[in-house]
Amino acid sequence: MNIWISILVMMIIGGFIGMMTNFIAIRMLFRPYKAIFIGKWRLPFTPGLIPKRRDELAQKIGQVVTEHLLTGDMIQKKIAR
Repeated sequence: MNIWISILVMMIIGGFIGMMTNFIAIRMLFRPYKAIFIGKWRLPFTPGLIPKRRDELAQKIGQVVTEHLLTGDMIQKKIAR
């Protein structure tokens, strides 16, 4: 019976560690929205990766949509129906 309790406790601790890791990773991707400065030095990892590269992401998503989702052939097929 002791082994089952040990396994259960390890599963709970592992789940908590995974949850906290995911929480921190998601926050680092999206927040903060602007760079934080201490004096003249920028705090590392600010802004988050997605706000920092928003323009580049928007261009790439638009490129994927125009090249793969809205091709000329697909539009012609939809109009021909």
